[in-house]
Amino acid sequence: MVHTDQELPFSEACERNKGPILDVLRGYKLTGSVLEIGHGTGQHAVAFSSELALEWHPTDVSSYNWMMTERLALQSEKIKAFCQPPKALEVGSLPLKEQLPRTFTHAFTANTLHIMSAALAQKFCQEIGVLVEENGFLFLYGPFKFRGQFTSESNGEFDHSLKSRDPLSGIRDFESVEKWLSNQFSFLARHPMPAFNECLVFLKKGVL
Repeated sequence: MVHTDQELPFSEACERNKGPILDVLRGYKLTGSVLEIGHGTGQHAVAFSSELALEWHPTDVSSYNWMMTERLALQSEKIKAFCQPPKALEVGSLPLKEQLPRTFTHAFTANTLHIMSAALAQKFCQEIGVLVEENGFLFLYGPFKFRGQFTSESNGEFDHSLKSRDPLSGIRDFESVEKWLSNQFSFLARHPMPAFNECLVFLKKGVL
């Protein structure tokens, strides 16, 4: 069954945050390709790919790929020229390199680390570097704790809500994420975003 744009799953949060995220991405003057982990409804992929004129590669668990496929089919030829068909990717099922046997200039993910368990979030951070080229950027968007503290009361409530549905999920500590990434990435910048979210930017280390 083919859906119309109005019938496809739609995220109000994606619609609200795509502008601020796009502003951050533009600031890094990106070129080449971007791997997106967790495309969800596909709204970010279609919004960012043509605006940034980048080869955008959306991925998610296979059961979500239909949303990206159908949303992409409804887009203009300009967007289709940049946004690639989705691929299945699931953290923890197999090493990421085995699931995607190529590299990308940069990587981006939004609102995924707090959905994963801490063990899977760590696994993601330790494996993502093999898919990102030297001197490429990794962008992590979502809520984070800093030094164990939530940045707002609402984030604390959100964390409680997450854990009530899945005790292994939860807002991640920035310091843990930085440590998990430290073998292959250097922390570059923190961009505070609306609704007490963050866009954290890491740089893939070059060969010394």
